[in-house]
Amino acid sequence: MLTVPSSPAASGLLLRPWTEQDIPSLVAAHRDPIVRRWLRHPVTTDEQAHRRIEAHRAGRRAGTGFAFAIVQSGPDGTAGELVGSVSIRRPDGEAASGAVGYWVVASARGQGVAPRALNAVCV
Repeated sequence: MLTVPSSPAASGLLLRPWTEQDIPSLVAAHRDPIVRRWLRHPVTTDEQAHRRIEAHRAGRRAGTGFAFAIVQSGPDGTAGELVGSVSIRRPDGEAASGAVGYWVVASARGQGVAPRALNAVCV
């Protein structure tokens, strides 16, 4: 788990691996037309969400991808509401470069969620 401290302008964030408990929030987030616009494979069903989470786990085990659910952090450090996703992938396990991807739910846009999460995973 990675943490992003709060600032005067934004709440803290926790970046953690995706779990089955995230399925309803993942499907709901992918209903947003702005999120869907930038995704190659939007998630529309619980089964698709489950497969996506399993693919994230496989990428982590293989060392070719690391995907994190971005959740708001409460004042005591507890995980709150899902606000987005951030991932780092190496399409070719031997490649020296890779790609990052992210999305943020509508209610959390404009709060610096994406740049703060990207900074946490890229440092």
